[in-house]
Parts: sequence; C-alpha cells; structure tokens
Amino acid sequence: MNLELEGKRALVTGSSMGIGEEIARTLAAEGATVAIHGRNAERVQAITQSIRDAGGRAVPLVVDLEPSGAGWRLAAEARERLGGVDILVNNAPGFAMPGWFTPPPEEWQRTYRINVVASIELIHALVPAMKEARFGRIIQISSNVSTRPLADMAAYGASKAAMNHLTASLALELADSGITVNTVSPGLIQTESMQSHMFMMGVHRGWGKTWEEVKAHIVEEYYPTPQARIGVPRDVAHAVAFLASPLANYIHGALLRVDGGSAVAVP
Repeated sequence: MNLELEGKRALVTGSSMGIGEEIARTLAAEGATVAIHGRNAERVQAITQSIRDAGGRAVPLVVDLEPSGAGWRLAAEARERLGGVDILVNNAPGFAMPGWFTPPPEEWQRTYRINVVASIELIHALVPAMKEARFGRIIQISSNVSTRPLADMAAYGASKAAMNHLTASLALELADSGITVNTVSPGLIQTESMQSHMFMMGVHRGWGKTWEEVKAHIVEEYYPTPQARIGVPRDVAHAVAFLASPLANYIHGALLRVDGGSAVAVP
C-alpha cells in the first residue's frame, strides 16, 4: 500500500533506539524525510547514516529533552534541518525507578518533564505551521500501563495517562484544522532495554535462567495476551505509519492499542 508519505517531514523523538528507531525507519522507507532524535550523538548519527545508506532521507538531532525549554529547542532545530515538520511523533520515553515509593518525587518530575512537558512544548511550537498548511499529524506513543496500572511502573504509567488525556483534549482543540491527533498505546514490546529489564526481573523471580525460559513465563502468566507473544517494534511502527499518512484523515482523537489483545485478557 502506498501511504502517500513521499515529501512529508517527520520528527520522531527518541528515535535512536527501540520503538522510535523502528518508527523512523518505517516512515523513511515510505518516503518521508525523518529527523532522528536522541541524546547519544554517536547513536543518532549511526541510525541517520543507516537510513541514508538504505536510500532514505534523514537528519540527526541531538537534544536532551529533560531541561526546561528543550522541546522548543528541538522543534526549532527540526524546522531548520527539515524545512518544516508535518508529522510529530512524541515517543521519547522518560522512565523512573520501579515502584511507587522508591523513586523520589524529583524522579517523578523528571519522568513527567520528558514524557509530558516536552511533548507540550513541541506541540505548541509546531502546530501553528501545521494549521497554516491545513495538514499535520501528532501521534503520541503511550503505553498500556496508562490504562492498566502496575505498582512498579507508577511514575511512568501516570505520565503516559497524562499523554492520553492530552490527545483527547487536543483533538477537540484542533477540530477541523487539517491536523489529526492520536495515541498509540503499545503493550509489551521486545526492545533491547525491555528484554534486559524483563530478563533480570525474571531471573530474580525464579522464572528461568535463559531469555526463552523467562519469555515463556511472561507470555503465559505475567503478561498474557490472546496472541501468546511479545510484540516487536515493527508492530508499533506500522500502526504509526498509517496514522501519519493522509489515508488516516478520519482517525482523530483515538487511542489505538497495539498490545496483542492484552487489554482484553485482563481477568
């Protein structure tokens, strides 16, 4: 299917690894010019060059989203390097230490700062030009812990729940503007960081000593889904690419779960 993304310009925050990287690669493969964003300059440049080597168009942007005003700075750099931004994917993940009382309030604030405040700054900075062009896509990458709370992911889940609300309210604010606003809510996705975290947790809980043993326990008991598998980054990337396209004009204010049905598997 031709998603009609040729010539579109996309900023994917947190795209130097994991889900964000796969989203950026997918958008580039569909013809968009993509800004690769992250904090590690070497990794950002490597992903950018890899996309170029594959025949895509990409530019590197290195900005830490934690400091105040970082979203505004990133938006300005993206506009300068891309000539404008048609598609904004707010994916950069701010994590906190596990637990409810383990992370101090300062870490809750840091997580909220990256996941919510930086997203708001980027939206404020980029929406005016999207309005003028009568076309724009804002896609928030949330998590199904935003609607399926876990005690050991309290700070992260709360920040992602805030992103869900931002999508719903912004969709009303931007009605009939030519801009669509949607949330993609992934379930458990096998990225390098997720696998490392889940493997250590599984070994600690006695689920096994290999990743295959731990993964089997995860899909059978800890995080069951009707599909009985853990998702992969391309599962999320394909959903984002469609929402980013002109073909998704009538999808607005939606929360799209990409979780293998785990939300309906909760007893």
